[in-house]
Amino acid sequence: MMSGSGALISVASLEADAGVWHQRLRHMSEKGLKAMLSKDKLLVLKSVELHLCEDRVNEKQKRVSFSTMRKTSKAKKLELVHTDV
Repeated sequence: MMSGSGALISVASLEADAGVWHQRLRHMSEKGLKAMLSKDKLLVLKSVELHLCEDRVNEKQKRVSFSTMRKTSKAKKLELVHTDV
């Protein structure tokens, strides 16, 4: 129980849209949200329609490994030099 003029209480809103639930559930897919909605796990949602999520796009980008690069052999010392500028 809090009292006083400076006391603030934060309450989570039940009227969250699908995008908010998408973020709360660690960027769950639209298909997964629809499955939860059909099993009555998300009673506050009426429908699921997600827009483009930049976090999901960034997570799905492929990362190129340096080990796949072809090594070039050089005949003389210091013919090829790698530096960090």
